[in-house]
Amino acid sequence: MNDSLSPWSPVTRVLLVVLSGLSGVGKDTLVTRMKELGYPLHYTVTATTRARRKGERDKVDYHFFSEEEFQAMVDRGEFLEWAEVYGNRYGVPRKQVKRALQAGRDVIVK
Repeated sequence: MNDSLSPWSPVTRVLLVVLSGLSGVGKDTLVTRMKELGYPLHYTVTATTRARRKGERDKVDYHFFSEEEFQAMVDRGEFLEWAEVYGNRYGVPRKQVKRALQAGRDVIVK
């Protein structure tokens, strides 16, 4: 029997959960509620080129970057994934996800 596949193996298993949906369907609302309920997940902070809205905090609500900074990150392969939505770019920083998974934490990406 291969011990690495045994459910009693000391290997830590972690999950990468992807929450996907159209703009405005409630992804942020769901994640906020999960945090309030104390779900023990690492909640990724998305990078964006859009302007900061009133009350939003850099590195808490989003990582805010200029178009040039974002493009440089794309060129260096720093995003797990990225897309353009309504003229702004959004991406999931690869390093953030990798660190959490390596630390044995389940991760949710929206």
